[in-house]
Amino acid sequence: MGTLTAQNRASTSFKLGFVPTGISVTGGGEFALVSGWDTTNTKGQVAVVSLGAAPQGWQPGQARYDWWHGWMDMMHPGFVDQGNYVFMKVIGYVDLPSDMKAPTGIAATTGIHPYTTLLKYDSSGTINSFIMLDSPMANNRSKMLPGGEDYERYPKGGVVVVVSKSEKKAAFIDLAPLFAYTNGMYLGSAASNLETQNVGLAASQWPYLLADHPEAMPQVVKSLTLTKRPTAVWTTATRSYWSKDDQTRISAYPFWTTNAHYARAGIATEGGDLLLYSLGRYAAGTKPTTPAPTDIQQVGAVTGLGDNITYLAAAKDYPGQEDALNDLVLFTDRTNRKWGWVKLVSTSDTATTGSILRTMEDSRVDPIMVTMADNYSTTGNVLSVADYAGGGIANYRFGDVIYPDAGSGFCTVPGACPTLTSIGEFTGKLPLPFKPISVHSSNVP
Repeated sequence: MGTLTAQNRASTSFKLGFVPTGISVTGGGEFALVSGWDTTNTKGQVAVVSLGAAPQGWQPGQARYDWWHGWMDMMHPGFVDQGNYVFMKVIGYVDLPSDMKAPTGIAATTGIHPYTTLLKYDSSGTINSFIMLDSPMANNRSKMLPGGEDYERYPKGGVVVVVSKSEKKAAFIDLAPLFAYTNGMYLGSAASNLETQNVGLAASQWPYLLADHPEAMPQVVKSLTLTKRPTAVWTTATRSYWSKDDQTRISAYPFWTTNAHYARAGIATEGGDLLLYSLGRYAAGTKPTTPAPTDIQQVGAVTGLGDNITYLAAAKDYPGQEDALNDLVLFTDRTNRKWGWVKLVSTSDTATTGSILRTMEDSRVDPIMVTMADNYSTTGNVLSVADYAGGGIANYRFGDVIYPDAGSGFCTVPGACPTLTSIGEFTGKLPLPFKPISVHSSNVP
């Protein structure tokens, strides 16, 4: 619903007996990771779905055009693109540990901020993207190889966090083998790149099935038993907006700390605890890493979120917060009909703590999940809440509206157009012909 600029459609089918329970997409739109129950073999798995994008309205056989600076030559499933999907292919299933047969939630991160992945200035000084400027890929592979100007613009690995509520388990999956293989096929040689140009759903077509290339299979590197049942999972988008390697930007020379500052994961448990984990070198970012299972450690916790935390989500922006994507976590407390933000604070290079920054509540809704609309051009500060019992999507403003056109004289500065009350503003509800269990909002593409 909305003023959509990304309306392409794509779909896929899972194997018989696979019941999907959650989904997470890597930051550059390369892969969808789907947790599920293999009811035929009574085991938990994560399906790996390779994604391919195209300009709006594109059909096979047609020439591609400049649609938000995506790839101009062809789709490249499993490589960064703008995300208007026309192609999905299930390339394999990752087995979870034998004591984790019923996964219920999943989140993934590559350790790269999406702006790092896409935004690049062209020769005229205009904002463009490296994927358009490097089209066709086959002729520009050198730019994306080590030493090339665009080598640090696409992921070299990542980590998937999967939880099982009934089994009180969490598992961490290393995506580095998958990215290393996929990147190598596209960029390793002219011959391997030529193979990737034969895209299709057959096993002999790109992207290839993981069963035929076991070196590409993501690996479970750690599993944990939790003391309480996990109800939701979240990961940071990146180490920080200005991340470089695995360090943190500082104001004094040499401008980067010498100590690692790694991506985090958060697991909510029954009773309102938020357990915080360092993902170490597994959220590889733009350069290959050599992680070890000991990298993944609990580094803190936040308590008192509520009685029934049903979802954790990215806080895309918040007034006065410099890095909301990594420092804030949105949560829903279904029992108390409220939602809010947790503010995370790194107390050292290894420890993280936090507290509840703010909550909102509405006794009229049954909140299952909350998401935030992007503050891209116009700052709207709008949340959308899936109201299960009420059968709709309820919307709320939590901050000022700010329009980008300073010449209009209308809502152009903070404080000019605040919410109607200090605790927020109900902005209407979209009724649905069903009871929603999930909602997501995005500036598209």
